[in-house]
Amino acid sequence: MASASVTAPPRLSVDEADAWFGVLNAQTALVRAVDAELLAAHRLSCSSHEVLYRLAHSEEGHLSIGELGAAVVISPSRVSRVVDGMSALGLVERVACDTDARISHVVITDAGREALPDIERTFQSAVREHFLGRLTPTQVRQLAAIMRRLGAPAAECAS
Repeated sequence: MASASVTAPPRLSVDEADAWFGVLNAQTALVRAVDAELLAAHRLSCSSHEVLYRLAHSEEGHLSIGELGAAVVISPSRVSRVVDGMSALGLVERVACDTDARISHVVITDAGREALPDIERTFQSAVREHFLGRLTPTQVRQLAAIMRRLGAPAAECAS
C-alpha cells in the first residue's frame, strides 16, 4: 500500500510567530492588569465591566443571558456566573421573560447605573496606563485598523 504524500504547511517565520504569540501574551497581560485595578477598586473583573457596560447601553435596557453571551468576550457559560456575582453586589438583577419562561433577562439596577461612571473611570484609566499609554497615536490607529481587519469575516479581508 502506497502512502499518500502530505505536504506540511510552511513553518511560521520568527516574525509570524512573534506576532501570533505576541497578540495572545499581550491580551493576557493587559486583561490581568486591568482586572487587578477593577478588582481592587470595585470588586469587579473586566468581564463584569463589559457586562455592565453592554447592559447600560442596550436599546431595551436589558439583555438575555444568550444575548450577553454572544456580545461579550467570555464564554456563554461563564456569563451566567459573572451575572450571579454582579447580582450579589446589587449591580444587576435577573428577571423572567414575559413570553418565554426558559429565558431570563439581565437588567442593570439603579445601583449599577450609579456605580458605572466610577467603574468606567477606573477602567479607562487602567486601559490608558497599561495599553494606550505605551503606544503613539499613530500606533493606536494602526492597531485599531489591524484589529478591525482581524475581526472582520475572512471574505471582507480578501482585498
